[in-house]
Amino acid sequence: MVKQLKIVFGIIVPLLTVFVIIYAFQAYLDNRVKDIINDEDFIGKVASNVRPYVIFDEKGSVLMDGGGMQYLQKPPEIIPCDKGFRVIVTPKEHLHTAPIVESLNLTQYAIFYTRGSGYVWICHLYRAAKFTEDDFADISADEAGNRFRLEIVK
Repeated sequence: MVKQLKIVFGIIVPLLTVFVIIYAFQAYLDNRVKDIINDEDFIGKVASNVRPYVIFDEKGSVLMDGGGMQYLQKPPEIIPCDKGFRVIVTPKEHLHTAPIVESLNLTQYAIFYTRGSGYVWICHLYRAAKFTEDDFADISADEAGNRFRLEIVK
């Protein structure tokens, strides 16, 4: 009987030890992964590679770079037109799809894209509607100028 217990414990204890070690290692890895994916720096790096964008104003000043400037030779160039703007985007390499430009202010634009020379994309923004502060009385419209968001589609 003692001999049988020695054999059973000789098999069960090492197996349980291996299972405990595997479980502990898996729990450690799960916690490491959770820590990494909840880290703000990591999320920022992923976002800048997945959906890179640039926020700029009508003067061509870059207000925020969400990873988009790494794909552009220079900040977007803004040319005022009669009914809107022309935004000249000069990427560092060929973009198969036009970058997405959208207004961040109270003005709505109809946006059309054409190719320029080389890798250049030209975004034509035609004013479709302009809302006023009276239309949104509870929103403060502190407009120092038009702001745009340019998203690079890879």
